[in-house]
Amino acid sequence: MKDLKTHKKMKDIVITLKKDALRYSIDYMTYKVAKVHFSDQTPELAAEVASTPSDQDYMDELTESGLENVRGELRWCVADKNRVAGDDCVCPARGEYDIVLRVRDDSSVDPQTLGRMIHDYVAFYVAYRYLLLTVPAVAASLAALADAELNKVYNHVREEMPATNPLLWK
Repeated sequence: MKDLKTHKKMKDIVITLKKDALRYSIDYMTYKVAKVHFSDQTPELAAEVASTPSDQDYMDELTESGLENVRGELRWCVADKNRVAGDDCVCPARGEYDIVLRVRDDSSVDPQTLGRMIHDYVAFYVAYRYLLLTVPAVAASLAALADAELNKVYNHVREEMPATNPLLWK
């Protein structure tokens, strides 16, 4: 029987997403949807579709929900420090969202590349959920983009998982 105590060394990588960058991406997406699909025909609907500063609390809630989805997909490598109440994902003083992943020491996961993938997923996810309220037909295409991006995130990190049971190396 193999000795289960011979594990590879592990390290934590921190994926940091800037709250302002996420907001910009989401606002731009909803603005473009409003402009392209509705501004000429129905300016009232265009104004309703584009996110506004008054929507920011709702957008922040959806952003945190999207980040929880990422954590759920990567639960096998999300470091325990992510689960500390009050500290887990948001650092309000810095305006950033952090996700800490525990990967092998020789891991080739690039935090910047993974951060970009997660950023794209969260932006698509929030825009999808937001537009679902006003233009469900457009929201469906954003849902597909969000799902594809989350799948890319999962597959990118999954390649780093050892062949043995991941529960043994946590």
